[in-house]
Amino acid sequence: MTNQEKDIRRLNLLGICHTVFGGIVTLIAVVGVIYFVFAVLFWAGMGFRNAPSPPSTGELLLARIETAVFLFFRGLGIGVLLIWCLAIGLFKSGRKLRHQGGRTFSMVIAGIECVMAMAFGALALWGVERPTYATPEFYLSLCLMLIFILCFILLFTLGIFTLITLNKKSVKELYKELEGYV
Repeated sequence: MTNQEKDIRRLNLLGICHTVFGGIVTLIAVVGVIYFVFAVLFWAGMGFRNAPSPPSTGELLLARIETAVFLFFRGLGIGVLLIWCLAIGLFKSGRKLRHQGGRTFSMVIAGIECVMAMAFGALALWGVERPTYATPEFYLSLCLMLIFILCFILLFTLGIFTLITLNKKSVKELYKELEGYV
């Protein structure tokens, strides 16, 4: 087996891994959308109604809480949107890697994978601070923490291996042959 055949096999394997992980990230994004919709519906039902009398201190406090919740939902919505963009990018990168095209695009997506892996790692650490053991919430948070740790490890590893593979001299030459540039 020649070096070029080995590089094509590696690129195909990376393409398959990107596609599979794109599916996993899509599932996470779907869960994020469901969480976002239920959270918005929950808070929309708890808003205070316009009263004919001047607002009391409690209503003003509730208005401030609603503003904070709105900002939280805006951030959550942006986060879900970014995860959807990552999933689409992973699918496209997987396709481009399998067809040996779009080296720069795949390198950008690999860099984004490494950055997003840090977000999954931060979410995994966020779940550690729950000290109450043997409760359903603890086990749910433990499962979520393990899922985020697994996503962190897989996403970071996939990004690093993609960057290493695409920066090999033989792979650059392969892309130069196929695309006419690097």
